[in-house]
Amino acid sequence: MNVQWPVGRYVGSTTGIGSSLLKCISRYAPDFHAMNLVPSCLSVIIPVHLVSPLGPLCLEILLNRHEVCGEPCAIQKCVFCMSNDEMTAIVDLILQRPISDIDTTLDEVSEKLITLECGHTFTVETLDDHCSMSEYYKIDPMTGRYITMKAPPVKFQTPPVCPTCRGPITSPRYGRVTKRANLDILEQNVAGNMSKRLEEHGPSLEAIVAGLEPSETAAKSIAKGRDFASESDFAEICEKRKESFGNPDEPLPVNMLRELKKHHGFSKKEEYGWKKIVKEINRVYELIVDVASARSAHVKAYEAAMTTLFKLEMEAVALDPSKADRKAQQEAALEAVNVKIGQPPHKADRKYHIEAFLLSIELRLMLAQIASARVAELPLTSNEPDRRKIWITFVGFLYDSCIKDCAKAASLARSSSAFRQETRVSMVNLRCNLEKDRFDVLEQCRKIQVSEWSGDPQLCTSESLYEFVSGQRAAAQEALLRARTRYLQNRLVNPQKEINEETLWFKENCTSRAGKIFTAYEDLQKYILDPEMFYQTVLLREKQDIATVFGFGMQRVLYHSFILSLTEFVQIAADVSSIA
Repeated sequence: MNVQWPVGRYVGSTTGIGSSLLKCISRYAPDFHAMNLVPSCLSVIIPVHLVSPLGPLCLEILLNRHEVCGEPCAIQKCVFCMSNDEMTAIVDLILQRPISDIDTTLDEVSEKLITLECGHTFTVETLDDHCSMSEYYKIDPMTGRYITMKAPPVKFQTPPVCPTCRGPITSPRYGRVTKRANLDILEQNVAGNMSKRLEEHGPSLEAIVAGLEPSETAAKSIAKGRDFASESDFAEICEKRKESFGNPDEPLPVNMLRELKKHHGFSKKEEYGWKKIVKEINRVYELIVDVASARSAHVKAYEAAMTTLFKLEMEAVALDPSKADRKAQQEAALEAVNVKIGQPPHKADRKYHIEAFLLSIELRLMLAQIASARVAELPLTSNEPDRRKIWITFVGFLYDSCIKDCAKAASLARSSSAFRQETRVSMVNLRCNLEKDRFDVLEQCRKIQVSEWSGDPQLCTSESLYEFVSGQRAAAQEALLRARTRYLQNRLVNPQKEINEETLWFKENCTSRAGKIFTAYEDLQKYILDPEMFYQTVLLREKQDIATVFGFGMQRVLYHSFILSLTEFVQIAADVSSIA
């Protein structure tokens, strides 16, 4: 080894030391960086020990290689300068060997040492096993070296700590491990903040539910305006509205509920009267949408890195003649990106995005309920049919947006492996379809009654409506079976006990509620055949069931009271204390 003596870098004198008497005992191991990708000409200053006639002398000299590339030199300990007590410290936790048994001149990971920031020293082999490096890098089975990166584990990771004092491990060698764990902690903080933001809206939601009946009454008496959209303008508005449901991972934009004249053809007077009635609902809806659309800084950075890496990999893969097919190129590029990105997709905040989606859907169902009261108040025989048409299509738009957002939420849950949330969303989707079908069918029933009074023929008859409702009920039953099959398959449980538990969960949370939806369709069929009968547009849930979920906050009640009249809910909730 050629040793160059840097001027002024050591203490003491070297007078009388000949080159033949100097023996440099260096603690270095070539190519022991985790990825072996550090250039061999990398120059670093490290402490070495010199043995000479003058006695031991610790110097800092310039070398071409380091014991473990990238480790901070200032905290590394020299084994030749350690006291006898320090030499008895156990550094190999696998074989329980002290420092005195370690031969640092050998180029093996079991003999190389790393001193952590806390001051404790361990062999590289010990720390590699302690930090589960095999889960982050592929290992050559012949040489035992790390040959390439691999996608890190997706489960929650805790930051590695010193085996002796539990201090944090900040060694650069284990950078991928610590960063992966730190991001999990960051995700927990983000999820906690989002959960808190959702919980803050509980009192507001309770106030909204309590005021639904007065809101319906107020909607019936909204002042009419003459400047509503003409037939040609309204057709153009409806066409544009089809493309205004928002991004694939965000709920319906707030402006679609605020700018009613622009997006729905309302007159200015009716827009003003409506916005005054639903002001609080729109305010809370905007806050909920902010939660559902929120993206933390680390998620944005991850998505930007994914995009950049994918572009670079696509350019590289395009040069490979064996992958001429576009689909094969994209799959190869994605596989390379997943390895190089070093982190799995961040999913902790997705749970709360989905919860916010469901809350936004519930708020829109409230808006539809209030708007339906307005539609029922407008006469069918009015000389202004366009006004009624505008309100009817507005209610239909609200229901359509709920159904589309159910599909968005289900996609998010599926991509995050949140299978219970996906199943819950499917039940909410059944309810949204029921509400839309019920509104459309009741409107058609009113038209049939008017046509019978006036003698005008109607294209839609009671028989066709009955068949339509029968078909929708059958479709809902098939959707429930698909949801059950998909849920049990995705849960991947093997023991019979776990299968029974999952089946019971589905029965309690989905089957019983879906049964109420099927009953609602049956009641609708009976009403079609006998319009003179009293039709109750909602189904009451058992009071005991209400009492059970009421204790867990308004949020859960809104999610799970699928067919419960919100007005009747307030009345039932008042009896909770006596039931409990």
